[in-house]
Amino acid sequence: MSRLIQGRESEAKIELLLALTRIVSVNKIDALKMHLVKGYSTTMAYELCDVKQQNFHSCLETLNKVYAIHEQLTEL
Repeated sequence: MSRLIQGRESEAKIELLLALTRIVSVNKIDALKMHLVKGYSTTMAYELCDVKQQNFHSCLETLNKVYAIHEQLTEL
């Protein structure tokens, strides 16, 4: 299964994937970008953005599911 990689994703890619979700919280989006684009650890990202651990991991899981679907579509 395809997964997004910490610190290796572009901000534009994350923005496009977020557009396919219901994630709208600025803090959650900032935490996801800190982790996926800038390479911050998950703990550092959600703590600096004042997001609960459970909420952060839920958003990350959602984004990874959307990414996996996108990857499957591109393989068709």
